[in-house]
Amino acid sequence: MKEISLEIDEEAAKEFLIKVLENSKFYFLKNIFDHVSNIEFNDNEIRFKVLMFNYYLKLKAYPKLLTGRYEFFQNIPTKMIKKEELPEFVELNEKTIIINIPENPVSKNISIEKFEIKNGKVKLILGLN
Repeated sequence: MKEISLEIDEEAAKEFLIKVLENSKFYFLKNIFDHVSNIEFNDNEIRFKVLMFNYYLKLKAYPKLLTGRYEFFQNIPTKMIKKEELPEFVELNEKTIIINIPENPVSKNISIEKFEIKNGKVKLILGLN
């Protein structure tokens, strides 16, 4: 099996999130990430500071394949997010966020060998079946 290794550092992640949300209809999330002053990756957590508030996403579970269910504990103020504005593949609860990535012909042959968040980086090792 062949492997692909991806690493994203804190600064690249911040730039990526800002670009992704730039033209987003998710105004609340866009406003949050427009004001992020700091992002930290450590101990399977992504912590970000917005103005005087600290939020986090902590990796709870991920699928064996690239597609499937990713689950994170979180403390984002969900009451301020309109659930009907979220994409179909995102479930947001008071303490968790679940992202269900649908299967497609390319991703069904890609497994996740390792997914970790530590030492300032998100590291993803993918296996090609």
